[in-house]
Amino acid sequence: MNKKGFTIVELVIVIAIAGILAGIASVQYRKISYIHDMQTDLDEIIAFFQEERLQAFTKKPTPPITITVANHTLTNNFDGNTVTMKNGFAARNAGGALTSFTIDTRGLLSTTGNIYVTGNPGTQFSCVSIGTTSIREGKINGTGCTAK
Repeated sequence: MNKKGFTIVELVIVIAIAGILAGIASVQYRKISYIHDMQTDLDEIIAFFQEERLQAFTKKPTPPITITVANHTLTNNFDGNTVTMKNGFAARNAGGALTSFTIDTRGLLSTTGNIYVTGNPGTQFSCVSIGTTSIREGKINGTGCTAK
């Protein structure tokens, strides 16, 4: 007699293998998704600062533009422009925590420091280094942010 089909043991083994592969894939997907969200936040922080520098240079507002740093939000005092991040972040300089950055009418930052995006130290970039004339992605090096 020639029977066709699968036994219950064969089906259970195939389902177990599929479950293991799905578990591995979901862990990798979460890691990739997290890294993408962090990179998006870093890009948005840099774009926001560059936009505000351009606005300060071209419109010459009085008083100068101040960017306020909150848990998930950056806001300027000039027109209330706001950007919200998916991850939390913190701004610091050598003296400790910062709450704001000031941009003069030449587009230069009079307050410098770093913005650290909360996250895995294993990610490629995890902070933004803010200098007087430059705003660059960087990597947390233990005590600071090393710009790329």
